[in-house]
Amino acid sequence: TGDRAQLTSRPQWNFSTEALRRAMGFERLTVVNDFYANALALPALDSEDLFQVGSGEALPFHNKLVLGPGSGLGVAIVAWDGTNWLPLPGEGGHGKLSMGDNPRQDAIFLHLRERFGYVTIEHVLCGAGLTRLYDAIQQVDGLNGPVPEQHLITTTLLTQGDKVATETVSTFLSILGGIAGNLALVSMAKGGVYIAGGIVPALTEYAAQSQLRECFLGNSKMRFLLEPIPTYIITNEHPAFVGLKRLLPQKLPPAA
Repeated sequence: TGDRAQLTSRPQWNFSTEALRRAMGFERLTVVNDFYANALALPALDSEDLFQVGSGEALPFHNKLVLGPGSGLGVAIVAWDGTNWLPLPGEGGHGKLSMGDNPRQDAIFLHLRERFGYVTIEHVLCGAGLTRLYDAIQQVDGLNGPVPEQHLITTTLLTQGDKVATETVSTFLSILGGIAGNLALVSMAKGGVYIAGGIVPALTEYAAQSQLRECFLGNSKMRFLLEPIPTYIITNEHPAFVGLKRLLPQKLPPAA
């Protein structure tokens, strides 16, 4: 906001854009939201950068939606204005998380509500959200085991067939699919829905077998609208830098 940049999920990370510009000796410094850059990357990604989950086909020059669980949940849209792609970053991750699609999820969400009060989407769809889900599932089942670190849930424990880890990842992907479907309706993302971040790209094959796509289509009333919209996982390791590369020429002054 203005000159001040502060990360919501990392409040200790904050700085003045102008002070940083002076300290680095730059003539010009532009600060953008990371999902602004991810959104700007979408039109430049090709099939080698994407893993499609389910069916659907992106329509050219239609809105595209990107969201991604990482330290938080980033959300942004990129829209064609007739001449250029216009990135529209938002804070969709801080929206309220509603109850689940089945009694099991309802029980898990109830535990989260008792713990946090107001439960946002980002409480679940982020790295720390994996440990919160793991703990909630244990509590629902009357278990009191230790809660492992996030990376162990999606790697060692998942591959070892740990029941709680398996349900944690399955629930995580189901919720992500449902939220992506809601946001696709908000943004009319006929150009596709793209999942970025540091968690889901490492789970591509698992995601393909999960309920992610079916939960994306979960709105039976609007399934006819959602079904043609493809869902992709971005496998490019640095999509934000692809977006920044596209942004850079727009910000540089013309050559003398």
